[in-house]
Amino acid sequence: MFARSEARPKKQDPSYPGVHVVKVSTKGQIVIPKEVRKRHRIGRNTNLVLLESGDALVLREQADMEEILEGGFGPVQRASEEALKELWDNPEDDVWNRV
Repeated sequence: MFARSEARPKKQDPSYPGVHVVKVSTKGQIVIPKEVRKRHRIGRNTNLVLLESGDALVLREQADMEEILEGGFGPVQRASEEALKELWDNPEDDVWNRV
């Protein structure tokens, strides 16, 4: 007689908190479990960003991503603007205005 295999884990296995199994539909859609949507305040028509990081997929709220990108690239953008301003405000270039 064959040994009975262990029962399949439920959608959320308590031994792995924060791990949820979701299925991709024939249309390529997934359902985020209700308790996860509630905990993260994800409501109807919430825009999410899908990030690919190697072989991992990460979902983030669009508003969060905009803050992260603005905060992360803000100093680079300001430095670039300052450097370009120095180049554009170069008095040596004014000689071309008289040509």
